[in-house]
Amino acid sequence: MDVFLTDDAERSLKALSLLSESGQCGYLIGYRRGPRVYVEAIIPAGKGHSFPVEQFHLLDDLYDGRTVGFFFFGGGRRVESRILQPFAYGKIVLEVRPGGRRNPVLKAFSIEHDGRFTLSPVPLASSPGRRIS
Repeated sequence: MDVFLTDDAERSLKALSLLSESGQCGYLIGYRRGPRVYVEAIIPAGKGHSFPVEQFHLLDDLYDGRTVGFFFFGGGRRVESRILQPFAYGKIVLEVRPGGRRNPVLKAFSIEHDGRFTLSPVPLASSPGRRIS
């Protein structure tokens, strides 16, 4: 599996990195095609959002089942405990870290389960001529 960010999704994450502080998080909207997850849009949820399962399902219904994952600025154990839950199994997580004024560092993970929920690293794909950190 890998994760592909559309130009709009990547631009939105960069804009949020310019405007936000650590702790910002939200949802990723897109679709799966074969082994690739395409992220088309991001929905900011605010700093410290707890990702209640009921709210996830309401948002997923609004987007016709196209909620493919979550994003976080920063990271850490507090973040993991919010999403390493049954409702998030198989979704992706983008961790965004500052990497300069216009180029945050992005890391992608898949939420897996093998006796316990874990984050498993997955590659970020990019279109020709575009570099993703």
